[in-house]
Formats: sequence, structure tokens, C-alpha cells
Amino acid sequence: IMAAYAVLYLAAAWCWRETPYAYAGPAAATAALWVYCVERGYSVPETSLYFALLGLLWAGLSLALDRAEAWEPLPEALAQAALGTASRTAATAFLGGLADSGGGAFGVYALVVDALAFSLVWYRLRQEALLHVGYFCVVAAYYLPLLRGGVRVPDAYAIPIGLYLLAIAAIGQRTGRIADPQGLFTVGLLTTLLSTFTAALPPERLLHQVLLMTFSVAAVAVGISQRYRTFVLQGSGFLLAFVFYKVSGVMPEVRGHWAFYAIGLAIALAA
Repeated sequence: IMAAYAVLYLAAAWCWRETPYAYAGPAAATAALWVYCVERGYSVPETSLYFALLGLLWAGLSLALDRAEAWEPLPEALAQAALGTASRTAATAFLGGLADSGGGAFGVYALVVDALAFSLVWYRLRQEALLHVGYFCVVAAYYLPLLRGGVRVPDAYAIPIGLYLLAIAAIGQRTGRIADPQGLFTVGLLTTLLSTFTAALPPERLLHQVLLMTFSVAAVAVGISQRYRTFVLQGSGFLLAFVFYKVSGVMPEVRGHWAFYAIGLAIALAA
């Protein structure tokens, strides 16, 4: 019945152009979906996925109606409904996925769908904050299986954040919105290289060692081509430190990965 009310409210908003109906439609649909999930005993991640799909539906309808030049309050109300639904389901999907005995797959799916919803609303509103939120939904979807699997290597968690900071600095410099991106470049590159360096110290971690050498060489190449001194210094510094460790073996293995990373990041922020 509530689903029928949702359709009627949206139809009334379309025909009679009454703003309350534009908001009552998504509210009724939300209530209908909640009752449906409760009656069937769905888990929190499963429920989050259903609501994420509902949010994606609102985002898609909002964009379609906006392109059709429909009555403005209607796509605006649907966009707000999409943002509210995606925001709530992102939190519940991540937290519920951590506690889910079924593997947390539904939480991952819900976070990816939420990222799509935020992207669609961004495409309509052109608010950059929505892109950032969408990206971190994807990062949360990536973190969820790592946390459930007990992965403890620092670069697995830090690389997406480091690359994000580097991308923000590069885009901000290109568009002129960030006058001096050196601080973001420094922190972003240090986040990537330092976490990979600490993870690469144990001799059995070949993948992390390859990542470290790849990132270091790429940083030096970018630094030389773009004349970024911090890229050259950090890339060559971490590469030489790793080679020295491998050749001499005098550098002690770092067991407190996160403490070492926090100290280095604090130094970069202070600089």
C-alpha cells in the first residue's frame, strides 16, 4: 500500500506541482521498503543494499527529470532523497558488513551502488563534495573485505588515500583552485611511499617490494618531468633506503608499521 502511495504522491507532484507531494513520494517508498525488508527478516547489509538501490533510483529519476526540464522542485526533491538514502546506507552497509557472518558481500555491493548514486547527483548538481563522498564509498567498499580478512599491511589501506591526495593536488593545480599544491603532493606521496616501504621490509613480501620500486621510480620520473622536487627526493630516498636495506641487511625490520607511518606523516604535516 505504501508503495502505491509513493507512486500516487509522485504523480500528484508531477500533475499538480505541489512541493509537499514531491517529498512525500520518496518518504512513502522508503517506508514501504523498510516494511518489506523487516517482514522478510533481511540482515543489515542486505537491507542496506535494497535501500542503496532505491537511492540510485531516486538519483537516476532526478537526473532524467532534470534533463527533461520537468518542474524543478520534483527532481530537487528526488536528488535530496537520493543523497539522504545513500548517506544512511553507506554507514549501515559498512558497519553491518563488518559484523555480517555471511562475508560482508552485500555491504560491498551497497557501498558501490551508493557511490554511483552520489556520482549521478553530482552530475546534476556539479557539487565537487559529492564526488569526494562517492570516492570514499568506493574506498570503504575496498576496505571492508580487508578488515574482515584481518589484513594488517599498511599500504593496503594507505595507497587509496595517498593517490586520492595526489589527484586532488594535481587537479587543483591544473584548474587553478589550489595555488600551492606542494603540501598535498608531499603528504599524498609520503602516504603512498612510506606505507609501502614499511610493508615491503619483510623479505617474503615480493608484491609490496615491486609496488615500492614502481611507485619510487614513477615518483622520480614525474618529479623530473614536472620539476617537483618533493617527488624526486621522496622517490629516490625510499628507493635508496630499500636497496640499502636489501644489500646490507643492517636496517632492523619494522614491526610497528602504523606507529612508523604515523611518525613520518606527522613530520610531513609539520614541514
